[in-house]
Amino acid sequence: MTETELKYQLESAADADRLGAILGDPDERRFLATRYWLPATPRGAALRIREVGGASEATVKRSGAAPTDGLFVHDERTELLDAGDAVAFISGQRPIDDLPLVAATGLQGPFRYVGLILTRRDVHRKNGLPLEIDRVTFPDGGEEFEVEVETPDADARRSDLMALAVEAGVTLRPSTKTKLGRLLDRIDREVRE
Repeated sequence: MTETELKYQLESAADADRLGAILGDPDERRFLATRYWLPATPRGAALRIREVGGASEATVKRSGAAPTDGLFVHDERTELLDAGDAVAFISGQRPIDDLPLVAATGLQGPFRYVGLILTRRDVHRKNGLPLEIDRVTFPDGGEEFEVEVETPDADARRSDLMALAVEAGVTLRPSTKTKLGRLLDRIDREVRE
């Protein structure tokens, strides 16, 4: 399945709060624990196991074209995992290669574990605009704040999103990397320091 989404960075927690305030109480609040692995091949693919509200899912994402003005387009395939399997894969009791999704999507190991990202996601729906405000915590303790909108009509939704940002008095910066990409950048900086 192809996923099309807009991703914009907020400057601070205060900006995330201001944007959230004009949207009102979230329709849903989720706490996500997302672990990432990179396969040996193909390049540009990643595997994640995400836990949210007692459920777990495995997802393979393949990057598409480079993002433009915050627009990301990539192929994605997701399967639900039962709790026991999720624990076994996350803990290393079962190799990631044993995930049925790995074979089904043509990923090949060895797999490199990258890390865990924790996200508090507030989901809002305003005037038909499904919008997610993410507060992301990386393994080094750093935090980032991001707005995501999944949509097939990026231009219309971008205009709606920018109008909300003006109303809230916040600046949105187009994301140039996914959360995984930003995690990899943080790891690279740690290695160089």
